[in-house]
Amino acid sequence: MLYFINLIYLGKYNKFLIEDLDDYPFEAWRYGPVIRSVYDRFSCYGGIPIGLEQPHCDVDNEVSEFLNYNIDRLVNIEPWRLVEWSHMPDGAWDKTCKNNDSVISKELIKKDAGL
Repeated sequence: MLYFINLIYLGKYNKFLIEDLDDYPFEAWRYGPVIRSVYDRFSCYGGIPIGLEQPHCDVDNEVSEFLNYNIDRLVNIEPWRLVEWSHMPDGAWDKTCKNNDSVISKELIKKDAGL
């Protein structure tokens, strides 16, 4: 979902929601794009709800509304459908895997966003 939130934001605002992709890039994992540090932080929860207090984030109302709206939409999509979308032929994940790379470049992500 994190990849798709970033992708939708990029397509709408022509800038990355996640600004530090150079330090924390999306990687092409078996079931789709993953930021390793995010996975490492939350994978212990598996399929159960993450019971953490919501951290304070300094985002403006427009970004907050964007996030809430799009998370609500994506959370209702079957996980396997998201996997299919991330694995589209000639998409960023597909091209990265075909090149035997692990890091999905920002240029490929921009192409996935239609830029």
